[in-house]
Amino acid sequence: MPPKKKILVVDSDAFLANVLRANLKKDGYDADLATDGKAVADKVGTFRPDLILLDLSLPGRSGLDVLGDLRTNRKTNRIKVIVLTNDDGPTQRSSCAALEPEAYLIKDQIDFPKLSARIAKIIR
Repeated sequence: MPPKKKILVVDSDAFLANVLRANLKKDGYDADLATDGKAVADKVGTFRPDLILLDLSLPGRSGLDVLGDLRTNRKTNRIKVIVLTNDDGPTQRSSCAALEPEAYLIKDQIDFPKLSARIAKIIR
């Protein structure tokens, strides 16, 4: 049996982060949490996720900065990232697109079954 895929949920909204983690665990993933931008590098180094669900509005460091760091580091540039945001403005969407996340989702439009299917497709 192959090891469980690992997903790191990075979100400043503790309630949403815990709901996401619970749903991911129910789907058979190994899931962990980080609630601020400064904690991501340590979590990535110790947990070694296959995919990160990344909130862009984080305390400590912005999600865009975190994504930029992931993409420019040879050890982390292949980690799949799904961006979660409350801001669907064209400036943020454009800045984010330049860093090539696998998906860009608006939080209030998240449908867990569709998110689960998208995650499964991305980390195959």
